[in-house]
Amino acid sequence: MGVVGRRSRLGDRKAYFRSTPDWTESMWGQVSASAAFRRLAERGLELTDGASPESRLDLEEMRSLYANLEREMPRVVKERGREEKAP
Repeated sequence: MGVVGRRSRLGDRKAYFRSTPDWTESMWGQVSASAAFRRLAERGLELTDGASPESRLDLEEMRSLYANLEREMPRVVKERGREEKAP
């Protein structure tokens, strides 16, 4: 299930792309994936507790990124869904 689908026209060698009708479902799946990756980063930070800050930096950045995606993506998906339904 993807956000963008590839289409072609009979006799035409060009590829055409468009958003798929169920793109919001796919995006909700990404929200769930973001939560899972955030939890993995948090677990990694637990396991490296006491290690040098330098060695934990990538995990902290990963946790921050996925926490931000988890927080912001639901709002964006809802907003885009409303825009698509508006006349």
